[in-house]
Amino acid sequence: MKAYDVAIVGAGPAGSSVATKASGLGLKTLLIDKRKEIGIPIQCGEYMLHESEVKRMFPNSKHTSSLIELTKAFKQNECNFVRFVSSSGHEYDLRFHSYVIDREKFDKELANRARKNGAEVWLNTMALGVNTEKNNLILRKNGSYEFISFKVLIAADGFNSNIAKSLGLKTTSIENEALTIQNIMDEVNIESNICEMYWNKDYSPGGYAWIIPKGESVANVGLGVRRKFKKEKNNLKNYLNSFIIDNPLTSKKLSKGKVLSTVGGAVPVGGPIPRTFFKNVLIVGDAAGQVAAHVGGGVPSSVICGEIAGEISHLHIRDKVPLSQYEKTWKEELGDVLKRSIILRKIGDLSMINNKLIDLALSTIGEEKLNRLIRCELPKELEVVLNIISNTKQKLGYIKNLFKS
Repeated sequence: MKAYDVAIVGAGPAGSSVATKASGLGLKTLLIDKRKEIGIPIQCGEYMLHESEVKRMFPNSKHTSSLIELTKAFKQNECNFVRFVSSSGHEYDLRFHSYVIDREKFDKELANRARKNGAEVWLNTMALGVNTEKNNLILRKNGSYEFISFKVLIAADGFNSNIAKSLGLKTTSIENEALTIQNIMDEVNIESNICEMYWNKDYSPGGYAWIIPKGESVANVGLGVRRKFKKEKNNLKNYLNSFIIDNPLTSKKLSKGKVLSTVGGAVPVGGPIPRTFFKNVLIVGDAAGQVAAHVGGGVPSSVICGEIAGEISHLHIRDKVPLSQYEKTWKEELGDVLKRSIILRKIGDLSMINNKLIDLALSTIGEEKLNRLIRCELPKELEVVLNIISNTKQKLGYIKNLFKS
């Protein structure tokens, strides 16, 4: 049986970031992934924050340098605006600096950095079971069974993590799952400097649709749908085709385009799970719900939390620092922004049931405050209202308990 200091399940941005950091600190590291090739299929809009936006959105984080470096290295396009489009067609242009990256190369480079540091990377390998008492992991590698031992196990196996569930940890509920589908399209008529986000319950109930320009005539065109808002008979492909062909706002841009490929996936938008450590196991990335829930963006937080997990694993093995320090650290660096993102998503849910409400919400908020909300910043007026609601709920709960007693 092979023995490792750190074993990591899942070679996405979270798992590969753990592997790179842990192996760089001298730990014997194993990174496994069930796919035959890292970075394929691409289940991502490939839309990433410019370094100025990273620093603004995550001001407390000390782990953004690798994220910024890799994003710049694999950028394919640069945007200076995000355009919110309401269901009635009103446009709100928000100044927001971003990159569109080659996500396949981004993921491959992260894993390659781990390899260069000495980590072993096993592909076509699936984790079948874990024993935290004996520190054993059962794997199926290329059709054969393997047993390995570990000192720290990292669950970076994505939404609805099998490892977290097997340990009895609460994972993201199906209700808080966003289902996504995306076409990579050529020969489309787009503005290469603007990422467009469309808010319309007829095309993306409970979420939004997007046009993300990869260049002059190539774009990622997709949408996210929440289960509880979705009509049972409609599948994701129908929603996407309708957005491309039937929507009068997008058909002129997209209907003559050629579909190069279609991908899909699931994104947790319920906020972080209640506990991201258990015995000698750490939960990281989508598996931990470490996603900006209001927009469904998880790559930046996955890379940041992955680096933290790698560092804490090293400190745990070397100096017996408790693994609970991982949760404490990522909450210090990202906790506030992820809390605000779930608040914003829940507020957004209130308007998602009706297109008129969506229009009213966007027009009431206006461009100035939308500029803050997209950066996960709550305007003071909204904070006051939320505090009133929170205090009112606490008082009502106290009164109810009095009557019960």
